[in-house]
Amino acid sequence: MRRWLLAAALVLGAACDTQRDAAAPQRTVDPALTAALAIATPSDRLVVIVNYDEAVTTSDAMSAAIMNIGSGVIQFNNLDLVAAFATPAEITAINALPGVQGVYANKQLRYSAMLHESIPTIRADAVHASGITGKGVGIAILDSGIDGLYNPDLHYPDKTIQNIKVLANLTDLFTFKGSINKTAKAANLFVENLPNSETSVGHGTHVAGIAAGMGTASTGYYTGVAPGAKLIGIGTGDVLLIFWALAGFDYILDHQQTYNIKVVNNSWGTSGPFDPKDPINKASKKVSSKGMAWRRAARICPIRPTRRSTAPTRPGRTGRRSWPISLPEAFRAIRCTTPTSPRPACTSYPREPRPARC
Repeated sequence: MRRWLLAAALVLGAACDTQRDAAAPQRTVDPALTAALAIATPSDRLVVIVNYDEAVTTSDAMSAAIMNIGSGVIQFNNLDLVAAFATPAEITAINALPGVQGVYANKQLRYSAMLHESIPTIRADAVHASGITGKGVGIAILDSGIDGLYNPDLHYPDKTIQNIKVLANLTDLFTFKGSINKTAKAANLFVENLPNSETSVGHGTHVAGIAAGMGTASTGYYTGVAPGAKLIGIGTGDVLLIFWALAGFDYILDHQQTYNIKVVNNSWGTSGPFDPKDPINKASKKVSSKGMAWRRAARICPIRPTRRSTAPTRPGRTGRRSWPISLPEAFRAIRCTTPTSPRPACTSYPREPRPARC
């Protein structure tokens, strides 16, 4: 009887293992990385983002395995991701490591963003009149930077209470096997306490004014949505890449309590189908899980127009723009409006897999 029970247990165990293996998620193939590898030479090194399963491995273990392959690494303090600087052959080896869920290209993201019209349109003026101005709340602007030196609406350090900028040459910051230096942490790769972190683009300053500008320079005409809030500028560079966006999230998570960050603004994006394992989606889910409202621009990805449309269109449909973004589980709809429309231009969002189910 005991032998029969043991044999049955072994059969059941094998069946469970088979089912578990069959149900195991496939490793994601990033189309952008595939395209980059197609034109790379064997000696080229590419910056890639490695998404790993935190239930299977750790940041230190994954970093050590990547360095053993011959690649350089940068870790994150708060995100279950590792940045790697690797040749095409090394990227293939990294993708085969245990626990790796996907390897992604460090592709470029794109910035997107009349305040005097939008404030009454969304009824923020009525909220201001009731005494709610965002006082005491920190808003992180993850963008090109904030001009807190020459812009009186965003003056540093009383309005913009922290202002940081990325360190420029990313490829010098990776740690390789045998280095005497400790592995760099992405959240630490910024210069802090800058009166002006906006060097040329102006986009981050514009967005910061929309969020919390005081209206000083325009006698209140261009007052922001939350003029009582404080700003934290995360200058990710004039050309925004995935790594620096992730490093910005890492910094925000490190300093959430210090600056009472309740809102994270991201007026940028990219194109492509929804991917719950995408590093940006993984990072945004972590930010949301810490109680911060994660705001993302909706109309950011141009597609070839075949008809004129004034409203965003669903991914894959014709129109002026599409909006392949992910949302926290709590969201059920997006409300869009214009100054002249009595009703929202759109009231729902395409049913995509939600990050909370991944």
